[in-house]
Amino acid sequence: MNALRNSAAFFLSHPIARRQYLRTILRILSWQILSRLHSVITVRWIGGTKLTVSRGAKGATGNLYYGLHEFSPMAFTIHMLRPGDVFVDGGANIGTYTLLASAIAGAHTDAFEPDPGTIEHLAANIETNAISDRVTVHASALGDRIKRVSFTSGLDTMNFVSDRGDQTVQMTTLDSLSLSPALLKLDLEGGEQSAVAGAERTLRDPKLLAIICEDNAPEMAALLAEYGFERYGYDPFERRLSPEPRALPENGIFIRELQRVSARVSTADRTSVFGEPV
Repeated sequence: MNALRNSAAFFLSHPIARRQYLRTILRILSWQILSRLHSVITVRWIGGTKLTVSRGAKGATGNLYYGLHEFSPMAFTIHMLRPGDVFVDGGANIGTYTLLASAIAGAHTDAFEPDPGTIEHLAANIETNAISDRVTVHASALGDRIKRVSFTSGLDTMNFVSDRGDQTVQMTTLDSLSLSPALLKLDLEGGEQSAVAGAERTLRDPKLLAIICEDNAPEMAALLAEYGFERYGYDPFERRLSPEPRALPENGIFIRELQRVSARVSTADRTSVFGEPV
């Protein structure tokens, strides 16, 4: 019952669903039917991209329903990045953020995904969208040191580093790779603080303008503030950034160079999200 209530609340609050109530319902019903007929489906997504999704991939299906499941941070990714930028996709899963960054915005993505099965789906989406020259896949988790760690499997987007994990994967640190990203995304199911601990030099790099972080609780906000990052809300339709002192349900957006970032998002081309210019 709680799951149904949460799904209904998300549906009613999503900006695309509010603008396209009936069309969103039809997209949800269509996926429910198609996913029972086919185990893997490739569909047209946004900005000319294609998304290959497997039955049961709950983390990805929201993008088929709403265009951009995590509306503000996903739109921010498209608007913030430019060709020549580096985007670090920490916790890439099947590559939705990677496609936004590299197929639409034209940036180079370093995608980190430790689960072997998920990497296969990530690689398929990269190949389908012909962006292999703009994406480097790192088969590893991000953390505070370089070592082998136990990792869960079979939990879709919820896999995480755990002593009770049923597979062993490689962990690495951002600082060991010297990537100089303009935008960093950390969606690591509780591993964000560990990744930050292994990224001190990366976080001080002046090229890094913004961070999208699943953990946007006060403790993480205070930690990122030590590097000059403050939490902002983002309105993709208005291209407006505003100080956001509260932790929001979706991934938090933390910005260090507000003027530079505002200039970028305000001048980015619009992308059609199921017919809505964003």
